[in-house]
Amino acid sequence: MHYSDWASRWEDDRIGFHVPEVNPRLIRHQEVLLNPRPQRVLVPLCGKSLDLLWLMERADEVVGVELIPKAVHDFFEDHTLSPEVENLGALQRFQAHNLTIYQGDFLALTPEQAGTFDAAYDRASYIALDPQEREDYRPHLMRFLCPGARLLLVTLDYLPRTGGPPYSVGEEEVRNFLGPYGTLKEIEHHDALPESTNLQKRGITSIFENTYRFVRNP
Repeated sequence: MHYSDWASRWEDDRIGFHVPEVNPRLIRHQEVLLNPRPQRVLVPLCGKSLDLLWLMERADEVVGVELIPKAVHDFFEDHTLSPEVENLGALQRFQAHNLTIYQGDFLALTPEQAGTFDAAYDRASYIALDPQEREDYRPHLMRFLCPGARLLLVTLDYLPRTGGPPYSVGEEEVRNFLGPYGTLKEIEHHDALPESTNLQKRGITSIFENTYRFVRNP
C-alpha cells in the first residue's frame, strides 16, 4: 500500500485501524516496556494513537514515526500541543514536551537522526506493511534497538489470508523476523473474530490477535 492510498484513507476518514482509547494490550503487558522504566521508546507508524500520550507519562522520551502529514497534525491538534517543527530533508521533526514525531517514511529515518532505543512498541505497523515492505522493515527496525532493548509486538493472524492491510502475519513469520536477533515469547493469544466486523466482511472466518515480548540480544 503506497503513500497515496494511505493519504486518501486519512483524508476520507477511513481509519478503522485508529483506536480511540489506549490499547488494552499495551496496558495489560506494560511491564514489557516499563520494567525498568525506559529512557526512550520508539513507536513506528504511530498514526495519531493515544498510546503515545500514555507512554509519554511513563517514559523519559517517546519517539513516533508516521508517514501521513494529516495524522501528525491531527494528533497535535487533538491534544492542543504546539510542537516545534524542523525540516530534515525527506522528513519533518515535530517535538513537544518529551514527544517527538518524525513525519515521513520510516525507512528514510536513520539512527544518526533519531538515536537508538531501549524499548519499542509495534501495535499496527508490521501488519500494515505488505510482504515486500516487511522484508525491508525488519532489519531497519533492528538498527534502532540497542542491546537488551525490549519490544512489545501485536500482530493479527487470520484465515483465509485475503490480503490487506491489515495483513495476516503468522507465528512462524514473527519467529523468523525476531528469532535471529534475540529472545521471543508469545504472551497473549486472543480470539479477535467477534469484534472484527470489517474483516468478517472480507470473508475472514478465523482471526487471532497475538502479542509478543522480544528482548534484543546483549
